[in-house]
Amino acid sequence: MTILQEAHKEAAFAPALAARATAPVSAPASARRRRVARDTLEYKAIYVITFPLFLFAAAAGRLTGSSTGQERRSVFGEANELASATIPMAFMG
Repeated sequence: MTILQEAHKEAAFAPALAARATAPVSAPASARRRRVARDTLEYKAIYVITFPLFLFAAAAGRLTGSSTGQERRSVFGEANELASATIPMAFMG
């Protein structure tokens, strides 16, 4: 193939490449933002619903004396740590 033929071939594909380069990329980005917003809302809803259960578990652990040997924090801090460590597993997979 000669240089002239290669240049003509490249010129034929140039409009298609230019159209692809200027295509709106906001559609996938907006879909991603909606998915992230939905996941965030679901996470907050699950957190609000399950936090009392984790609070009960942390309080029960304090009453029974089962300590993990770590520094003591408030019951609410322990419940928050339990919820923050457990709830993301619902979003895996």
